[in-house]
Amino acid sequence: MDEGIVGICESDLDSGISALLVRYLFDKPSIMTNQSLDTVHNLVTYMHCWALTKLYGIEKEPLPHEIDRHGESYGLGAVPFVNFPEGEILTTIKISMLKKKIALRSGKIVKTVTDDDRACRVKVIVEDNAEKILEKYDWDTFGLHRVSFLGDYKREIGYAAKLLGLKLVEEDR
Repeated sequence: MDEGIVGICESDLDSGISALLVRYLFDKPSIMTNQSLDTVHNLVTYMHCWALTKLYGIEKEPLPHEIDRHGESYGLGAVPFVNFPEGEILTTIKISMLKKKIALRSGKIVKTVTDDDRACRVKVIVEDNAEKILEKYDWDTFGLHRVSFLGDYKREIGYAAKLLGLKLVEEDR
């Protein structure tokens, strides 16, 4: 992903298409994530077991990173780990080709979890309307994964949805 080549794990074609959209519209890599919702504090934890280092763009300098142990395999294997920049906006999307829709949300990065080996190793906590996301969550259309990338691109994704004939679902509004 840091080299501009899109690769998505778990054979998630819609996440791959979502990552390609991000790559070609914004020249940025993206990270496919699972998520957990904290409706009490309006936080979303995005997580997976790898991270990209060129969060600001393919041609930009990589953020400091390290190779760390894999989370759910009890330290077997290695993953790239990077601290996401606090205070920045993280835009999150997911295209459903079958249903001709695109899910969209964005929030402010609160912190990167560095000391929790449970589940996925890379975890970034984002302030967003978790209650609204839960209310609008459409498992059948979008599944579990979402694709996240650095920057506030809600308006541009809305324009792209219109041009591509996709119904826009703002999950956090």
